[in-house]
Amino acid sequence: MRADIEKYLATVQHSTSKTIADRIGIERGEVCAELNRMHSEGVIERGKKPGGGNEYLYWLMRNDDVERLEAAIGAPTMPAVQSEASQDPQVEMEKPEAAQDELDRVLRIAELEKERDDLRTKIFDLTRSGANRQDKIGSLEAKVETLRTEVEAVTGQRDELRRENQSLSSKCRVLQAQLNEYDERHRFEMWFHAHPEWQGESETIKNRMLEAWLERSRVLEVEV
Repeated sequence: MRADIEKYLATVQHSTSKTIADRIGIERGEVCAELNRMHSEGVIERGKKPGGGNEYLYWLMRNDDVERLEAAIGAPTMPAVQSEASQDPQVEMEKPEAAQDELDRVLRIAELEKERDDLRTKIFDLTRSGANRQDKIGSLEAKVETLRTEVEAVTGQRDELRRENQSLSSKCRVLQAQLNEYDERHRFEMWFHAHPEWQGESETIKNRMLEAWLERSRVLEVEV
């Protein structure tokens, strides 16, 4: 777990225990306990989060942090006999105030860098979301193209069926006309044989009478 914490803190300037736990995927209570041990061992530093509250910010202890704090506080020295000049209370108060100012500056820098890291994360998320949307758009366009191809195929089949239907309709009309003519010829033959007075007529006269009969039947079909 410590290696995961150090690896994450190395990528940012500072972070809260909650954020660290979320990033490395470990229960927050375990992370807090490890952070306390790392702080007591001097591996990390911490400070109150700006803006009030009890939440701490944690960051890896860096050499430049140590140097700045030592420069502000002053290197520890062995007790010595105080002179009158070293007993000035104003001079003694300036050291902790300078250390606090330096700590506040470090925390402010860490806060700004954290905001920068958060912004980078948001940009990455937006970029990934945009890529996902582009993939979905590409998938939908492919589906639309497939459907368009299927529609074109079905439309071609429909047109072919229409042509076949028209051809069959034409053939049906021809067959129906032939059937009607056959029926009329049969009726004429029955009528002709039912009138003996026409039996002696020549075949030419009979054919003319048949043509007239058929023409009359065609006229009647048109009128109907």
